[in-house]
Amino acid sequence: FCLINCAGGMNNKVKQMPGDFDGFAWQYKLVGPIFKVVLAIIDTILKIEPVATKIFDNVRSEESVRNALAGVYKNPARVDDALVKSICKAAENEGALPVFVNILTGNPGPRPEELMDAVTCPIFIIWGSEDRITPLDFPLGQYFQNLPRTRTSQRKTSFIELEGQGHCVQDDAPEEVNQLLLKWFREDGLFTSSSSA
Repeated sequence: FCLINCAGGMNNKVKQMPGDFDGFAWQYKLVGPIFKVVLAIIDTILKIEPVATKIFDNVRSEESVRNALAGVYKNPARVDDALVKSICKAAENEGALPVFVNILTGNPGPRPEELMDAVTCPIFIIWGSEDRITPLDFPLGQYFQNLPRTRTSQRKTSFIELEGQGHCVQDDAPEEVNQLLLKWFREDGLFTSSSSA
């Protein structure tokens, strides 16, 4: 399967793993404890429904969504009206507020590293060199960058870094990602002669 700029949980309550930030300056080691305090405050605030509603109404506006996406996408042309409106429309659905609160306050689930031992199929990892959401020089990015060397030889793993791309490489550079995927499928025998295009 393919991982494209694999992130951790849906919020920043990502548990720390042994070795996280080993070799990093002391400032980076403070990230976890500071996030815990900040997130505890956010959890408390979001339990007050009128406050949560006001925050949600603010972040689901077209302007807020457009600004948030502009920080994720490298190609500003990809943050078009259709994308912004599709997100804003989903935020109007009944039940959108509790989902928003749960994303920010809920359990983020296991970290990707904790799941890798159960994966027995080939893995193809594509990562943008300028990803600011899951940077390559942070623990999760480093983990996946090193995965081709740390997985057993029976489980082929490939890693490609796309120079100049950010977190949404599949949207920012769809043609390039598509070609990489097709090449990987063919090289790993995932396409038969009858199914290849």
